[in-house]
Amino acid sequence: MADATPESLKRRFFASYAIALFVLVAVSLAAHVYIEHTLSEEREAATMVNVSGAQRMLSQRTLALTQALSDDNGRTEVRVERLAVTLNRLQSAHADLRDYALTHPMSVQLSVEIRDRFTGPGGIDELVREFVILAEPAADRALSAGELAQLETLAF
Repeated sequence: MADATPESLKRRFFASYAIALFVLVAVSLAAHVYIEHTLSEEREAATMVNVSGAQRMLSQRTLALTQALSDDNGRTEVRVERLAVTLNRLQSAHADLRDYALTHPMSVQLSVEIRDRFTGPGGIDELVREFVILAEPAADRALSAGELAQLETLAF
């Protein structure tokens, strides 16, 4: 240190300052990328929660429409059309949820659990398909009390 000149001290100070500044920028950039990635995943999850809520509302609307179409005075073209649109939206929402559950990167255990709940025996995929199959005939005819009871059991 005895041979440290003001010029060499300046260079060392500048080099230390530049390294510290570079490390600070690198850490800030890494944190920004991580936060953006996390927010993107959360936005996608929030969208799927909204789709799930919409799917529930659509199943309840389907049930209400099939009940109305099964009443003696309830059959109208508007209700038949609403049922068709609702069933299409329900199937689309379900496909979105199923695709999300099967492709979204999660922990291996959670991924297996979700896949099993969607595609396993008695899984959500099977139940939604059964629900739609039971509801579709309501566009052409009144459903029996037994069919309506099955729909109520399957409604989510």
